[in-house]
Amino acid sequence: MDTACSSSLVVLDQACQALQQNQISMGVVGRCNVIVTPASVMTIGKMGFLSPDGLCHSFYESGNRYARSEGFATLIVKRVSDVVWDGDTIRAVIRATATNQDGRTIGLAQPCERPQEELLRST
Repeated sequence: MDTACSSSLVVLDQACQALQQNQISMGVVGRCNVIVTPASVMTIGKMGFLSPDGLCHSFYESGNRYARSEGFATLIVKRVSDVVWDGDTIRAVIRATATNQDGRTIGLAQPCERPQEELLRST
């Protein structure tokens, strides 16, 4: 699945829907980001997306764009009843998921606010 930055969340949403519809009993959701060449970093740097101090300050007023990094994550998702039955440890409970897209916009750095707000309110 490739939906750019949202791929892992779209797959998580699909896994949660499949669990709710009893299509699966367990889902494995994974995502990785590997910077293979400097070309992508150089491109987004020229577009002004990278933090000048190389640090990420998510959810703070001091936030000044973002920092690139490599990483990998995998989640195992199951229904709570199955986790309890299987004796597994619950690390988190996903209460709701939803996805949408914000349609045509001026550019990647100027997303349309209305669809994003509607998604947050509906989830």
